[in-house]
Amino acid sequence: MSGAAGIFYTAAIVGPAAGYLLGGYFLNMYTEIHLKTEMTPDNPLWVGAWWIGFLAGGAAALLVAFPILGYPRQLPGSQEYVAMRVSEAHQLKDGSHTTAADPQFGKSVKDMPRSVLLLLKNPPFLFLCLAGATEATLIAGMSTFGPKFLESQFNLSASEAATLFGE
Repeated sequence: MSGAAGIFYTAAIVGPAAGYLLGGYFLNMYTEIHLKTEMTPDNPLWVGAWWIGFLAGGAAALLVAFPILGYPRQLPGSQEYVAMRVSEAHQLKDGSHTTAADPQFGKSVKDMPRSVLLLLKNPPFLFLCLAGATEATLIAGMSTFGPKFLESQFNLSASEAATLFGE
């Protein structure tokens, strides 16, 4: 595994956990922060300040976006690397090239069936797509319904369930 993949997977694990922990904290605040109320988070009518996390996430995204916008459209010397990688990608096991090596390949909709066939003949691509789709489905389902499941099964408040799920 490369360093970039390790960073990606670490962020994919730490990010949602931190989000659930912060979300649990913000759900203890009433949705209208300036308003004092007699209700407590144990009341079923309680609505926590869920929106603060979206503001914080948006601000963090903007902070990260500005330095990224400073990069050039193409890094110097990248054209040679891209040409080499394209040549490798369309090379068959016997060393011959597919019709995809033609510079005009992919410019027309007529090339779509050939492109799909090339992808379907590529087992690593298919298995990586299958693994990614399976992982995304499991994570999406668990992260969406996990806190609600804890809430209903163990009679927890939304804040407690989100905090526990984040830990």
